Amino acid sequence: MFRFFDRNFDNEISFKEFRVVCEELDLRFTADDTKLLFEMLDIEQNGIVGFHEFLNIAEENRLNLDPFKNAK
Repeated sequence: MFRFFDRNFDNEISFKEFRVVCEELDLRFTADDTKLLFEMLDIEQNGIVGFHEFLNIAEENRLNLDPFKNAK
């Protein structure tokens, strides 16, 4: 799944790549929700999502956590 988002294969997901994939998947997020979700994934807050940051999606799912429950 990470490779699907990493369109330029640089081992990082930029916000632009993330937004494009969300649009292609027809995920009907508002612009603010898309930005919030990306910021939640970008744990290091450096404007990119690395592989280990991306893995947190699977971990939240495994632990049955709602990532939006404690959002900003």
